[in-house]
Amino acid sequence: MENIFAIEKKQRLQQVMQGAKGNSLDIYCVIYKEYFLDNENPGVLFRTLLEFPDKIGVNDGISENISSEEESATIQQYRTWLMDSIALLMKPNDPEELFYENLWQLVFCSPTSPKDVTQCAILLKFLNEEVPVLPYYQATQLLQMGDDEFSTRKEKLQSRIRKAVHMLNRHFQQRTQEASQLYRLGADLESEDAIVYWSTIICIVQGSAFRAGADFAHNEATSSKEEM
Repeated sequence: MENIFAIEKKQRLQQVMQGAKGNSLDIYCVIYKEYFLDNENPGVLFRTLLEFPDKIGVNDGISENISSEEESATIQQYRTWLMDSIALLMKPNDPEELFYENLWQLVFCSPTSPKDVTQCAILLKFLNEEVPVLPYYQATQLLQMGDDEFSTRKEKLQSRIRKAVHMLNRHFQQRTQEASQLYRLGADLESEDAIVYWSTIICIVQGSAFRAGADFAHNEATSSKEEM
């Protein structure tokens, strides 16, 4: 149970984030100094910050405390380590409270952690704005299935999957129309078959999105070269 002091501090942090105006790095510096530096229980506030749904301040490039060169150098120094460490911390699928406590200890309290306040503020901002897997939520009711069983079930569902792909290629006027057809085709399936059906659809959609992104990047690069 959180004590009244901790609850009030969390509420004050939420109010600061909601009303934040000005350069985001400067705001993260203030937040780190006032709410995390020397705090006996930073994990709870860390979670509060990372679960905050909106941007904090504006990225206008005119911080009064941190130069853009220092920000870039700090992120370059720690990015790979942070991303690899977060991936490892996520593997056990711990409860949220434990995950955030472990993440805080790893990033800000380990021998490789930055000791400078400005660098800590930079990492706080990076974690909150640039890491796609954060905020973290514990996965529940995970289904594991062997390759042979998956292939057998997928083969049985080929007719439905083909129809679903054709529905995706129809390009309906509304996403709800498209989604309603995908749902209809899998609505009467038992849970294991339904998961195989949806995992196949998700794989197809993600593959298409990846190809579309690659094509977009290629077109942007080509157009940029042609404009030079």
